[in-house]
Amino acid sequence: MNWWSRFIHRKQLETQLAKELQFHLEDRAADLAAQGLNPVAAMRQAQIEIGGKAQVEEECRDARGTRWLEDAGRDLRYALRTIRQKPGFAAVALVTLALGTGATTVMFSVISGVLLKPLPFPQPDRLVVLHERMEKGGDDWNF
Repeated sequence: MNWWSRFIHRKQLETQLAKELQFHLEDRAADLAAQGLNPVAAMRQAQIEIGGKAQVEEECRDARGTRWLEDAGRDLRYALRTIRQKPGFAAVALVTLALGTGATTVMFSVISGVLLKPLPFPQPDRLVVLHERMEKGGDDWNF
């Protein structure tokens, strides 16, 4: 069974997990009762040996491999509830993300065009810079 089918049939798997855990508890309690413990003490001892029901169920859910998808679904539902409750915050967050993405795109375009791409000349390594000094004006001019 792949992770997608485990995710789709998770309610059935939860029911099956609860039944199986109950079976193991009762089986261990029966073994302990056969060794001489009274039934109530045997059930308590079985629960201690196997571990807390919630912890065992969480370990089994983690072993399925669909935990990340269930967490993502819960996070998405929480985000949608928050957006519905606070639409102003959602608008500010979206505008901030849009401006940040736009600024990053502009900076990359400028850096790519100026620093990363070679100059559009046949032999850019042979370009030179000329400085000319004029005696009359006294100013340096760069060409």
